[in-house]
Amino acid sequence: MKSFGELYEEAEKRGDDISLLLGNGFSMAADRSFDYRRLLDRAEFAPRARKRIRKVFDALDTADFELVVQRLEAAAEILDLYEDDGVTSPRIRRDSRTVRSTLAETLAAVHPSRIGDIGDDRLDKCHDFLADFDRVFTLNYDLLLYWAINRKERAHFNDGFRRPEDRLVYADPGSQTVSWVHGAVHLYEELVAGDLPITAKQEWSGSVPLVDQLRDDIEAGRTPLIVMEGTWQQKQRKINSSPYLSNCLSLLRDLRGTLFTYGWSMNPNDLHIRVAIQSSRISHAYVGLHGRQTYGSNPETIGQAHSLSASSDRSISLEFWDTASADVW
Repeated sequence: MKSFGELYEEAEKRGDDISLLLGNGFSMAADRSFDYRRLLDRAEFAPRARKRIRKVFDALDTADFELVVQRLEAAAEILDLYEDDGVTSPRIRRDSRTVRSTLAETLAAVHPSRIGDIGDDRLDKCHDFLADFDRVFTLNYDLLLYWAINRKERAHFNDGFRRPEDRLVYADPGSQTVSWVHGAVHLYEELVAGDLPITAKQEWSGSVPLVDQLRDDIEAGRTPLIVMEGTWQQKQRKINSSPYLSNCLSLLRDLRGTLFTYGWSMNPNDLHIRVAIQSSRISHAYVGLHGRQTYGSNPETIGQAHSLSASSDRSISLEFWDTASADVW
């Protein structure tokens, strides 16, 4: 595999726009608390469903919350065809909602509480890495990208949020260069009668740290704008229902030039992301791998990447690179 520096230099020589798509590996590289296995260890499911949900994770031999949601939703749909008692499938759907809400609660619980928990030097280094890209997209829900882009002079980072009055709302999509495609714990939607929902951004108040505000909001039942549905079709429907999320996906679909991925395993439940990339105008896709090509889930990622390239209407030049060669954190 080539190094990050080699591939980036090639893209620069072509004069390409160079974009970046981040997956969970980006957050895990900064803090192992974001590993699904550790999240599952910390998860506190509702008492009425705790044993049952734990058994589902065990039966599937997984710590992947989204996979469990997917399987629960599929089971409920099948039971709808066979059952007439009207009890089991609603209970399965309640358990699915419990898994989704518990993931949000657990992310808030394990999230580094302060910027200092990550470290100023590491965030500055990450800022410098991100600043080399024209556009940055993330599928993660946490605050690490938000913290990193707000270091130093912010470079060209722009998330499209403005302050027309007393709060930050999504109001300038035309200038947007940073996108949380699956939402994030600091984003909220507010319903407006007879109109599209407004997306607002939580921010540091100057007295209460942002993570503490997020934890208080979740405890109070205020759910952040995050896409935790189990299948790609359900994720797509969630995205379509949100002006902010749908515009983020449109920006991904409108890309040109070169796209790097970092920490994204290309799971089947992210097919909507692959379809958006296939529909874009990118000419080169550089897929980051952690370790050797035969390590862990890399063979599956490689297979999905080849299907991405083969299914595109145009020829996308595909290469793989070692994420250890990029000095991110």
